[in-house]
Amino acid sequence: MGRSKYDLFISHSSLDKSFTDELHRLLVKAGFNIWYDEISLLPSTHINRDLSTYVKESESLIVVLSTNSCQSQYVIDESSIARNEGKKVIPIVIDDCKLPGFFSNYKWIDCKDSKITPYSFFMILSAIYGSAENMREEKDVYVSYSWRQEEQ
Repeated sequence: MGRSKYDLFISHSSLDKSFTDELHRLLVKAGFNIWYDEISLLPSTHINRDLSTYVKESESLIVVLSTNSCQSQYVIDESSIARNEGKKVIPIVIDDCKLPGFFSNYKWIDCKDSKITPYSFFMILSAIYGSAENMREEKDVYVSYSWRQEEQ
């Protein structure tokens, strides 16, 4: 079985655009290939048919849960497709919404007040990789030099 076309599919309500735009920006900066409707949805897309294909072509699904998205049939359908396909589902809760039934069995990431904090982004990355230990290793390097011209 080959590698998925997308690392992540972001399922959300368009009414939560400011949060999902920021989430998308941070995940792209972290190096992920993401299916996100604001960028990936083409005018020719047949929504009822093609969205399920994009979910299936993704490694994992991030579902942004809010009062808005919990009422969206698209979000419910995308989450169901991901679960049925055996995809990893990563729920992020951004307000005090009533979670759909099947999400009561998931541990979710708390981004209430629609804010992504350094800690919540770390938790999102941990969920994507499966654990903090599996994250790609990157190190900061500190370079120093002398103020003396002959030592530079």
